[in-house]
Amino acid sequence: MAIPVISTRRGSPGLEFRYWGYQKELRKRTYPNARDDKLTGYWWKTFEEGRCLIAIDGWYEWVEVPGAPESAAARKAAGLSRAGKQRLFYEFTGSPAFLLAGLYGQGLVKNHKGEWVEGPVAVVITTSACDQIAASGHDRQPVVIPMNAAEEWLNGKDDYSLIRSEQYQDLQISPVAGPVPPRI
Repeated sequence: MAIPVISTRRGSPGLEFRYWGYQKELRKRTYPNARDDKLTGYWWKTFEEGRCLIAIDGWYEWVEVPGAPESAAARKAAGLSRAGKQRLFYEFTGSPAFLLAGLYGQGLVKNHKGEWVEGPVAVVITTSACDQIAASGHDRQPVVIPMNAAEEWLNGKDDYSLIRSEQYQDLQISPVAGPVPPRI
């Protein structure tokens, strides 16, 4: 799926579309996220040269449900996945959209014919979850960049101080049943 990202690839902030996830080689894992503890290793060059912002209105996570039904039919009736997980939607009630720290580069993507070709990709940086998100059953969260720090993030003037989790006053976490509605 192509997503809109803000980058300075052409010298000044601009909008472009990139495919979600990074895959370097066929038959290898696709990475939807870049962990903050890997930025000095696997992702270091992209962290230095390929920062972007991803504007979203919320995100989904799948979390374990203690005591989930054992049968697939009972899990489905309870709105859970086949693995017995519940989908949650995380959003900020005080803002219609917010920015996530991202990285962009080139990776393998499927074209309209289903063939693997090199193309533009982007991933979100994740960090340890704040207490609110950890309490919902997830141990990681995307890095949220405050609007007033967007230019600082894009220009690479900040090393790691923006990569953190915080307690959010207006974070709302809601269970979701049924198919994921399109959001882009």
